[in-house]
Amino acid sequence: MTKSEEAGDILYSFTHHLTNIIENDILDKGHYLLEPQRFYYTVVFKLRNILDAASFLIKNLDDKPHYHDSTFLLLRTCLFDTVNLYYIMDQEANVSIQNDRINRIMFDHVKSIWVCAQDDDERRLIIEKFPQCFTNGKFRKDIVKVSIISMYKEITGLSLKKEVKIAIDLYNIFSKVEHNGILSFNLLHAHYENKGAMSAKYKVYLAIKKIMMAIALLVRHAWNISGEDKRFLELIRLNNKLLLD
Repeated sequence: MTKSEEAGDILYSFTHHLTNIIENDILDKGHYLLEPQRFYYTVVFKLRNILDAASFLIKNLDDKPHYHDSTFLLLRTCLFDTVNLYYIMDQEANVSIQNDRINRIMFDHVKSIWVCAQDDDERRLIIEKFPQCFTNGKFRKDIVKVSIISMYKEITGLSLKKEVKIAIDLYNIFSKVEHNGILSFNLLHAHYENKGAMSAKYKVYLAIKKIMMAIALLVRHAWNISGEDKRFLELIRLNNKLLLD
């Protein structure tokens, strides 16, 4: 298994090459203004930021086992974003369904603040700001709530569905650090012993590889980065360099 110091450096290098693509192929060319590129850009920008921060924690896992806890929580967010990406990429051939899926994800924020509104004045302001989410002063009933499980069930591509299943399994494991329960004690202490640390590192590395591969596929899929582009090839090389065994 790759040493944590090298793993952290691999992830840091990955985010460096991804930053080059974000700045030169997305932002400079305005390839973030229209959907689905706007959605893709927003998610990949967030992933770059989180993975860059996570690289420091991962680099120190071998010497600081308690860094596993924060690493789990950061990667949990990234795994959820990975599911989001595959959920939209799954419908590349059907623009109508693709747009509907994006809207379901986008409108979830509006539904949340609508439910939390304190009075009619606040609700009126929400309607004025997001009129596309309302009909006759009420939140549109045709906007079906989306969840990580519903996204998995709706994905039709078998290869994408397989990747999403792995992402969700890891997401659920990492979630047990955030949500207190019967597993919390063991999860918080297991990585202080060699066997537990190796098991935890395996899960971290597997999560990173799945997230990195989703990002590499995305830049090819959404922004037509050539398969011969040196930056893309470097993303793949770095992913392959991270060893699980």
